[in-house]
Amino acid sequence: MVAKGGGSAAPFVAWLDQVVAARGTSWRRLAEETGVSASAPSALRTGRAVRPSMETCYRLAGYLRYDLGRVLRLAGYDVAEPDVDIADPELTLMVHGLLDLTPEERECVKEFVRFVAARAAAKRRRPRGTGG
Repeated sequence: MVAKGGGSAAPFVAWLDQVVAARGTSWRRLAEETGVSASAPSALRTGRAVRPSMETCYRLAGYLRYDLGRVLRLAGYDVAEPDVDIADPELTLMVHGLLDLTPEERECVKEFVRFVAARAAAKRRRPRGTGG
Protein backbone atom coordinates (compact mmCIF):
# COMPACT_ATOMS: atom_id res chain seq x y z
CA MET A 1 0.00 0.00 0.00
CA VAL A 2 1.65 3.18 -1.18
CA ALA A 3 0.70 6.78 -1.50
CA LYS A 4 -0.05 7.87 -5.04
CA GLY A 5 2.20 10.53 -6.45
CA GLY A 6 0.95 14.12 -6.44
CA GLY A 7 -2.73 14.29 -5.77
CA SER A 8 -4.90 16.36 -3.56
CA ALA A 9 -6.64 16.00 -0.23
CA ALA A 10 -9.87 17.32 -1.80
CA PRO A 11 -11.78 13.98 -1.87
CA PHE A 12 -10.79 13.23 1.73
CA VAL A 13 -11.64 16.76 2.88
CA ALA A 14 -15.02 16.61 1.10
CA TRP A 15 -15.79 13.27 2.78
CA LEU A 16 -14.76 14.57 6.18
CA ASP A 17 -16.85 17.72 5.66
CA GLN A 18 -19.88 15.48 5.04
CA VAL A 19 -19.13 13.42 8.14
CA VAL A 20 -18.74 16.51 10.33
CA ALA A 21 -21.99 18.01 9.00
CA ALA A 22 -23.92 14.74 9.42
CA ARG A 23 -22.72 14.39 13.01
CA GLY A 24 -23.40 18.04 13.82
CA THR A 25 -19.90 18.51 15.16
CA SER A 26 -16.73 20.36 14.26
CA TRP A 27 -13.46 19.20 12.75
CA ARG A 28 -11.70 20.02 16.01
CA ARG A 29 -14.20 18.05 18.09
CA LEU A 30 -14.00 15.05 15.76
CA ALA A 31 -10.20 15.16 16.00
CA GLU A 32 -10.41 15.20 19.82
CA GLU A 33 -12.85 12.27 19.85
CA THR A 34 -10.68 10.15 17.56
CA GLY A 35 -7.33 10.99 19.13
CA VAL A 36 -6.11 12.75 15.99
CA SER A 37 -4.06 15.91 16.28
CA ALA A 38 -6.31 18.93 15.68
CA SER A 39 -3.64 20.36 13.39
CA ALA A 40 -3.86 17.38 11.00
CA PRO A 41 -7.38 18.07 9.66
CA SER A 42 -6.65 21.79 9.64
CA ALA A 43 -3.57 21.27 7.48
CA LEU A 44 -5.66 19.26 5.02
CA ARG A 45 -8.40 21.88 4.82
CA THR A 46 -5.96 24.72 4.21
CA GLY A 47 -3.81 22.81 1.73
CA ARG A 48 -0.70 22.71 3.94
CA ALA A 49 -0.89 18.90 3.77
CA VAL A 50 -1.57 16.83 0.67
CA ARG A 51 -2.88 13.74 2.47
CA PRO A 52 -3.58 12.55 5.99
CA SER A 53 -1.25 10.04 7.58
CA MET A 54 -2.24 6.40 7.53
CA GLU A 55 -2.65 6.53 11.31
CA THR A 56 -5.14 9.39 10.95
CA CYS A 57 -7.06 7.31 8.40
CA TYR A 58 -7.05 4.28 10.72
CA ARG A 59 -8.27 6.31 13.68
CA LEU A 60 -11.04 8.05 11.73
CA ALA A 61 -12.21 4.88 9.97
CA GLY A 62 -12.29 2.95 13.23
CA TYR A 63 -14.05 5.64 15.22
CA LEU A 64 -16.58 6.38 12.47
CA ARG A 65 -16.98 2.71 11.54
CA TYR A 66 -16.18 3.35 7.90
CA ASP A 67 -14.44 0.94 5.57
CA LEU A 68 -10.71 1.52 6.04
CA GLY A 69 -9.91 0.79 2.40
CA ARG A 70 -12.39 3.42 1.26
CA VAL A 71 -10.97 6.01 3.66
CA LEU A 72 -7.40 5.25 2.55
CA ARG A 73 -8.41 5.57 -1.12
CA LEU A 74 -10.12 8.92 -0.41
CA ALA A 75 -6.87 10.02 1.25
CA GLY A 76 -4.90 9.20 -1.91
CA TYR A 77 -3.36 5.87 -0.93
CA ASP A 78 -3.16 3.12 -3.54
CA VAL A 79 -5.20 0.37 -1.90
CA ALA A 80 -6.32 -2.63 -3.90
CA GLU A 81 -9.79 -4.00 -3.41
CA PRO A 82 -9.43 -7.07 -1.20
CA ASP A 83 -9.99 -10.37 -2.94
CA VAL A 84 -10.38 -12.15 0.39
CA ASP A 85 -12.59 -11.53 3.37
CA ILE A 86 -10.59 -9.52 5.89
CA ALA A 87 -13.48 -9.09 8.31
CA ASP A 88 -11.82 -11.27 10.94
CA PRO A 89 -12.86 -9.76 14.31
CA GLU A 90 -9.61 -10.82 15.96
CA LEU A 91 -7.59 -9.12 13.22
CA THR A 92 -9.68 -5.97 13.61
CA LEU A 93 -8.98 -5.91 17.35
CA MET A 94 -5.27 -6.37 16.69
CA VAL A 95 -5.15 -3.50 14.20
CA HIS A 96 -6.99 -1.16 16.55
CA GLY A 97 -4.73 -2.31 19.40
CA LEU A 98 -1.72 -1.15 17.40
CA LEU A 99 -2.86 2.43 17.86
CA ASP A 100 -2.27 2.10 21.60
CA LEU A 101 1.37 1.08 21.13
CA THR A 102 4.27 3.47 21.27
CA PRO A 103 6.01 4.26 17.96
CA GLU A 104 8.90 2.00 18.99
CA GLU A 105 6.52 -0.89 19.76
CA ARG A 106 4.77 -0.40 16.40
CA GLU A 107 8.13 -0.58 14.63
CA CYS A 108 8.68 -4.02 16.16
CA VAL A 109 5.27 -5.17 14.91
CA LYS A 110 5.92 -3.76 11.43
CA GLU A 111 9.32 -5.49 11.31
CA PHE A 112 7.72 -8.82 12.23
CA VAL A 113 4.96 -8.42 9.62
CA ARG A 114 7.54 -7.55 6.94
CA PHE A 115 9.51 -10.66 7.91
CA VAL A 116 6.47 -12.94 7.70
CA ALA A 117 5.35 -11.40 4.39
CA ALA A 118 8.83 -11.80 2.88
CA ARG A 119 9.02 -15.42 4.06
CA ALA A 120 5.59 -16.16 2.58
CA ALA A 121 6.56 -14.51 -0.72
CA ALA A 122 9.76 -16.55 -0.84
CA LYS A 123 7.80 -19.75 -0.30
CA ARG A 124 5.44 -18.84 -3.12
CA ARG A 125 8.37 -18.21 -5.47
CA ARG A 126 10.13 -21.47 -4.56
CA PRO A 127 9.53 -24.20 -7.16
CA ARG A 128 7.43 -27.07 -5.90
CA GLY A 129 9.28 -30.20 -4.83
CA THR A 130 12.44 -28.39 -3.66
CA GLY A 131 11.73 -28.83 0.02
CA GLY A 132 10.79 -26.24 2.42
